[in-house]
Amino acid sequence: MKKEKYSCLYPAGLHLEKTIKRIPPDFKYNLDYFYFLINEISIKSTYIMEENDWESWVGMCSSIMKKHPYKYNEHFKYLISEKTDGGILWGKKYSTGKCFSYRLATKYFMQTFKTYEITDYKLIKYINKSQNEKIISNNKFKKKYNFLAKYFESGLLKIDLKGAMDENYEIFKSGNCLPYEALLKQRLIAIQITRISNENYSLSYSYKTDGRIHSQITNLNKNLRKYMTYNGKRLTEVDIKSSVPTFFIYILKEILKEEKSDNLIKVINNISDYHHMCRKSLKSVDISEVESFGNHISNGTFYESFYGDYEKGIDKAQLRKKIKNNILSMMFADKNGYKKTQKIFGKHYPNLLSWIIQFKEENHKLFSYLTMQIEAHFMLNTVARIINKKHNGKIIMFSLHDCLITTENDLEIVYNMIDDILTKEMGFSPILTKDVWK
Repeated sequence: MKKEKYSCLYPAGLHLEKTIKRIPPDFKYNLDYFYFLINEISIKSTYIMEENDWESWVGMCSSIMKKHPYKYNEHFKYLISEKTDGGILWGKKYSTGKCFSYRLATKYFMQTFKTYEITDYKLIKYINKSQNEKIISNNKFKKKYNFLAKYFESGLLKIDLKGAMDENYEIFKSGNCLPYEALLKQRLIAIQITRISNENYSLSYSYKTDGRIHSQITNLNKNLRKYMTYNGKRLTEVDIKSSVPTFFIYILKEILKEEKSDNLIKVINNISDYHHMCRKSLKSVDISEVESFGNHISNGTFYESFYGDYEKGIDKAQLRKKIKNNILSMMFADKNGYKKTQKIFGKHYPNLLSWIIQFKEENHKLFSYLTMQIEAHFMLNTVARIINKKHNGKIIMFSLHDCLITTENDLEIVYNMIDDILTKEMGFSPILTKDVWK
């Protein structure tokens, strides 16, 4: 279905209509097109800022802009004119081999984003033509997980634009990071919100690193997920509790077996370094520690088992969050990082700590990649594929790290199928949680 409106971003302090009323352009202008051009510069500038480059300009080549339905050069001249209070944009003239370049004027450069909705017929027609594909995805995604693309292509995924933007601004105001970091986060999330609103998705499968699918949903702040619906229904998630430790214990149990399962072999084959690292570090594994670790996973008390190692008087929910962050950071960091957490973890599992350190000697990133690749293999390549096949693609599924997302109507079906499939494939029942986004 073609778009009838298009959400744009612009600096919050810009009052374009007032400026135009006070200083009318001397040509036949289009207000929506002004916002479209500002949106292009705003988004591209933000991505440049994300690379820690706060000085670069955004090139806008005439070969592309000539296809725009309105006269781009006249509109840009107005936007960079000194008459408009020193310019809304700044411009840099063409030089050999480079396009005309633009950036937000200084007074707008450090401002949050607001949204404006384009409805102009000609401009919408051009946008529909130039963005004729709803999804941009890498070839690896198309080859392995293209069956999940149809839920993005359906046009049924919606977001409450105003609600999400308003809360995104509140999150920005309450942020405890440096001002420019908070600003960058607000802008990047605003871009994800408008891309969902505009049904303009990018899907990628990171087959050599975490094995996960990345999309606008995974890039959205978790507090804003409640603003999304699918076909008017609320979205829900099914999650694995203590997922990294759960898949870690699965890996340990499997590599201790004489006969490895196809599941582990498939993932190990994906990154050749795993073969060497698994063989090298097997010698130090203590079976009794593996059993103790596994019991805490099965009982749902893994992070809670470390409560006694931390100071008293902390709220239990906050304490669990702190322990989880510390242990995951220690597991994924360089072998010399998080020494205090290593000491706490080693008090309970000295041999497993040695195993983790040994595994990370040559490349510490491989440990995180291995656990997440196993997680993705089960949740995406196994569970999602089986559900999709059994229900002929009629059960809605999106991926969010170690979660599968579906509608409220199908939550119980998906929850029960995940439980049954993982129990069969992993040899034990991981603890699942479910949550309605509201």
